[in-house]
Amino acid sequence: MRRINSKFVTKYISEAGSQNKNKDYFGFVEMDNYACWAVAESYDNDNDVLSAQIAVDTVLSLFTSKPTLSRRKIKSYIRQAHSQLKHQSSKFQLKASILVVVTDYTKMRWAVCGNSKLHIFRGDNILLKTPDQSLYQEMIDKGEVPDDGDEGREEIRNLFSYLGKKGPIKIKVSKKIKLQDEDILLMTTCGFWEKINTVEMLDALENVKEPMEYLEELEDLYLSKQEKSVSNYTLATVFINKTFKEREKKKKIIKIIVIALIVILIIGIILFLYFYNKNKKRIETINYISEYEAKGDTYIEDKNYDRALVEYENGIEESKSLKETKGKKGNENKEIKDRLSIKQRLTQLVIDGDDLFEQGKYEEARLSYEKAIKEAEKDIDFYELVEIEDLKEKMDLCENYQYIENLMDLASVYEGAENYETALNIYKEAQNLAISSKNKQAKNDIGLKIAEIKLKLEEQQKEQEEAQKEKEEEKIEEKKLIGQSLELEGDTALGNENYSIAKEYYNQAKEIYKELSLFEEASAVEKKIIEVNEKIKEKEIEEQAKIAEGYEKIGDEYLSKNKFDEAINQYNLAKDIYTQIKMTDKIVEINEKIESVNSKQQEIEDTQKLIEAKNMEEEGDKLLQENKLIEAKSSYRKAQTLYQNINQIDKILLLEEKIEKIDELLELEEEAKDNS
Repeated sequence: MRRINSKFVTKYISEAGSQNKNKDYFGFVEMDNYACWAVAESYDNDNDVLSAQIAVDTVLSLFTSKPTLSRRKIKSYIRQAHSQLKHQSSKFQLKASILVVVTDYTKMRWAVCGNSKLHIFRGDNILLKTPDQSLYQEMIDKGEVPDDGDEGREEIRNLFSYLGKKGPIKIKVSKKIKLQDEDILLMTTCGFWEKINTVEMLDALENVKEPMEYLEELEDLYLSKQEKSVSNYTLATVFINKTFKEREKKKKIIKIIVIALIVILIIGIILFLYFYNKNKKRIETINYISEYEAKGDTYIEDKNYDRALVEYENGIEESKSLKETKGKKGNENKEIKDRLSIKQRLTQLVIDGDDLFEQGKYEEARLSYEKAIKEAEKDIDFYELVEIEDLKEKMDLCENYQYIENLMDLASVYEGAENYETALNIYKEAQNLAISSKNKQAKNDIGLKIAEIKLKLEEQQKEQEEAQKEKEEEKIEEKKLIGQSLELEGDTALGNENYSIAKEYYNQAKEIYKELSLFEEASAVEKKIIEVNEKIKEKEIEEQAKIAEGYEKIGDEYLSKNKFDEAINQYNLAKDIYTQIKMTDKIVEINEKIESVNSKQQEIEDTQKLIEAKNMEEEGDKLLQENKLIEAKSSYRKAQTLYQNINQIDKILLLEEKIEKIDELLELEEEAKDNS
């Protein structure tokens, strides 16, 4: 028991960081002679399915059923995890990175697909750091960036290979590595190791004695980076306090064998003569049985279960002479009988499954294959001999065939309920599954049902279309009646001279007729709308004309009171309205009134100016009599200006004569002053 004679202590931490969900996953299994650790990180957007867990569980399940350090087997386990992700991908493509570590407690191997990492520490040094499958690793390998440096780290998640990838994947598997006491394994996802370098991992080991203490040191260091966004991170460590010492076990085994041989030799010598003849016959029987069993095994490898069953039954018949007595031979006899019995039952179960499958009893066939696999697990050697994957494929085929039948039954129910569209979709789903499963009979049967359903669906659709057409015709007739009713309402309103209401009814009726493509009715209503518009226009002209007449009357009143500006303003308001309604005769009449007002206003203004000019002239005459020559001349000039404004030329000439006389008198006064 290697596990009992060694001491491997495993601890781990897996956290979501600042993300909504932890998409990392870690798992391990420790068995008597083997152990396996697996850490994975999801790279997809599916929040319902954890691809990392699927990958880890698949590898651990396969390893548990057949533990090994075989490079080929480990690769096959990871490839089956890859297949599981592809198989379970639906809305999103499932993707994950995985690191697998296996050991027999003396040696170990690692395998990686993606960018999860393993560090092995021995003493104060790093013994091994696994490479990943990213562009960052390629840049390191080419010497473009330093290992554990900050440069190029943005390419860590640019992966060349990962589980769930479309197409083939590449898996790196190491050689066997000899383990020593005090070795430390550290397995981490990318979310952790992209922030913590190897030197920091080694520094954290100082003064650390327990695995969990080491992990907590590393986690504190990681969180102290104070990143704004913290990715999912997983770190798992295995402290190898003691490895299994194979040499010591071999010595013990050798001692046991030597002692057993001595005992057997002594017993053999004593009983040789007595059991010689009996043993010779037993050996011959066992040889016959071995021949039958070997032939059966060969037929099993060739998947010829019928012939294998015959050989195993022959072997069982031959083994009846072997006595299951106490002792080694009795145990050997029992082992032979049990082994043959297991092989015979397993072979019979496979044959029964094949027969049931042919009879269309798929669920019973699946159960038979499932029992066969369980029987095979009772004999590890025989388990390897039998094509278990072939039996699992047969089980899957049974499930597919059974599912096809279930789909056909379900489609039949919908067909009975005349839900032909749903029935057709289900039949098509069943047909696709029948094609992929190579179920020719089901494919043909479903093809006939699909043809029948399509005919029924066409008939149903035709009936629905006719019903829909009738319904639409009824709606059209109803709308037409509404349009006619609205048109009649418009006629009534038109008769009552409610023109705006009539127009509204007519417009509603026209829209309905246009919607129904009743163009003649729409055209007739349009003519009524034009008639209404003309009536509305005539009414508006009458109302505007009345308003203009009101302005005109007010202007006449102002004119009678000699309020000329007010009168002209009212006449202009009336004129604007007459212009808008195009009443030309009234415009001419208003223009004549405005001219009359202007003429009368001018006459009054001229009369006032004449009076003012005469007053100014009389003022000049008075000043002249008083001998105020300068003042008199000024008054005459002002009077001249006023006469000029009213075009009194004779008065202007008369005043000019008076001004000349004043100028003569002024000259005489100047001369008199000069003479004195």
